[in-house]
Amino acid sequence: EGYLVHASTMSTVRINSDGNPVKTCGSLQQSEILLERELKVMESLDGGKDGLFPRVISSSGEDDQLSITMTRVGTHDLNDVMHEIPIESIPELFLSMISGIQGMHEQGFVHRDVKPGNFMINHPTRDGLQELTGIIDFGLSMRINRKQNEPGALGGTRPYSHPSQTSRECKGLRAHPGQDWFALARTTAHLLVGGSKDALI
Repeated sequence: EGYLVHASTMSTVRINSDGNPVKTCGSLQQSEILLERELKVMESLDGGKDGLFPRVISSSGEDDQLSITMTRVGTHDLNDVMHEIPIESIPELFLSMISGIQGMHEQGFVHRDVKPGNFMINHPTRDGLQELTGIIDFGLSMRINRKQNEPGALGGTRPYSHPSQTSRECKGLRAHPGQDWFALARTTAHLLVGGSKDALI
């Protein structure tokens, strides 16, 4: 039902007839844990003070598979349109990204998967300048200072995520806002440098 906008081993996202994203688990067993965590985090964030986080419209567990219907916070992610963003947009975009991540930290969470694909914009725009409209994908998010030893806690996206969250040796470490700031710096470098993410490795 609806049209497909994303499919991976971790999740599937379709846009329903109301124009809202519906997210379900991917084929990996771990994806169910991440989607359950995402639902809890989104319910706690409740859109955030600036409305940058999707709100949960409904959730269901039909056929033992969790499904989350959420509000839409943009038409494209930065990864999709990175090479079409005018350089003049980047300073304001960067400030909005900082504000959005800071807002999440103020609500007690570390995102832990900050990357171009998780920042949303509306594209194209009338004036040609891009504005941040949302931050998505909270499957790896954790409460600040929580130990990374729970199921599905370790992970991230190379080359953005901080090494302190990606290997088994990190299980005793705690989720920290610095993980997001590291990844945001890498994300911004990618926006400025362009090319593929391999350019950052």
